[in-house]
Amino acid sequence: MRWAIVTRAEIKIDGQTATLHKASKQLQLTRNANHGGSWKVLDATPKLAEENQNKGVRILAFTAPATKNLELSVTIQRP
Repeated sequence: MRWAIVTRAEIKIDGQTATLHKASKQLQLTRNANHGGSWKVLDATPKLAEENQNKGVRILAFTAPATKNLELSVTIQRP
């Protein structure tokens, strides 16, 4: 299971928390469960050059391992 957000903000990861910065604004996202996985910044560039190359776009995501019962929870706040 993957949870993700697509953004143009800069991303800083510190443990369970990822902070997005853009201009003078910031947003904190905190993973609330110990389901495994970790925050990762993924490439948003498509494989084909003919497609929009998503310049400046990042994907913040985490992947949780498969289980019978899984609850994903992320808290979003403005510090």
